Amino acid sequence: MPLIPRLASGRFRPECLFHPASVAVIGAGCEAGVQVMGNLVGGGFSGAILPVAAGLGSVSGVPAYPDVAALPIAPDLAMVCAEAADIPGIFADLGKRGTHAAVVTGIVGGLRGLAMETGVRSLGPGSFGVSVPSLRLNASRAHLQPRPGRIALVSQSAALCRAVLDWAEPNGVGFSHIIGIGGNDDIGFGIVLDWLSRDPGTGAILLDIRRLKDRRAFLSAARAAARLRPMMAIRAGGLLMDPSGDADATLVAALRRCGILCVATLDDLLAAAETLTRSRPARGEALAIVTNAIGPAWMKAFAPGGPTQAHGRYVARRPIRVSRNSHDPGTSDAKCCAQPTPSRARKSADVRNGFPSKAPQRSTYRWLESPWAAAEPDHHPVSKAFRIPDPVNGSTKPSASPAG
Repeated sequence: MPLIPRLASGRFRPECLFHPASVAVIGAGCEAGVQVMGNLVGGGFSGAILPVAAGLGSVSGVPAYPDVAALPIAPDLAMVCAEAADIPGIFADLGKRGTHAAVVTGIVGGLRGLAMETGVRSLGPGSFGVSVPSLRLNASRAHLQPRPGRIALVSQSAALCRAVLDWAEPNGVGFSHIIGIGGNDDIGFGIVLDWLSRDPGTGAILLDIRRLKDRRAFLSAARAAARLRPMMAIRAGGLLMDPSGDADATLVAALRRCGILCVATLDDLLAAAETLTRSRPARGEALAIVTNAIGPAWMKAFAPGGPTQAHGRYVARRPIRVSRNSHDPGTSDAKCCAQPTPSRARKSADVRNGFPSKAPQRSTYRWLESPWAAAEPDHHPVSKAFRIPDPVNGSTKPSASPAG
């Protein structure tokens, strides 16, 4: 007898779950099925939509089939919205038909056991569904059509997914994926994070964590994904399971070691999502520091692990003439003032027009403001810009050390 249980014959492929070419909605006549069908049709999914509803000729204008065996093709993904008592038989029919990816929206136990018996892997129970706006796929119980974007939301709570959608719509925030883990009985965070970390359309990942089925697999997948994508996590209800708070503190420490930022409130999670949506990714390793005082800039540039340490190269120091005027594109250096205003800071940040055209392209700008710089005389060159040479395109010899 094998010590490790094995899945039944049949191969589960993650692309069938996250990038399906055809979707069957089983139980399309019930409330959840009607909602999922409406989202699929309303979202404009270009693949085959196959509703299964006994006794109905059509659902949402799409011809329906009486059972799984009557389907003309084996669908990549099955949205199972049927009653709990019917799910074991549905999984058996799906396995025989050749479908090995499913999403269970209702509450039912034993999904892992059914996967062992039939080879059908599933999200759930109580899954929100799967939405991939770039594919116009909305196989979920969402009340809105999500916008396409670069944020991936992975949640165990359908209510939290709806709350995030309510916030995202008026704020213009889009998503690459919205994936409902649900009760995390079979497919968990590991498979989902492995997929998202390799997806070129995903720029950041937001996690809602309630229960971890396989802690080792989760931490391994989270560590690998956090090296490639910014990740934030929120956990609710931890004190209900451990009133001492030790479990929550342990999880936060483990997530921090993986490189995941833990937030305590939904507002913080949404603020992080908005920040990641608005920010522009760095296009290289060149860095410019613009400041109104030389001391903080030196501390930042030469800090342990800072730009000079990271590149192992010198910093090209360019003195900038202090001026009360706005940025002068005719000079070879950007200018900022000892008492910066918001408009002057914005103009100073656009240093691309100030540096010579042959200089490497700056991909990151950092503004450092000193509260003591305003007390320094106007003629002191307290404003400096530091440019880290791009190691790919070569470096420029530093100019003479500036005064100050």
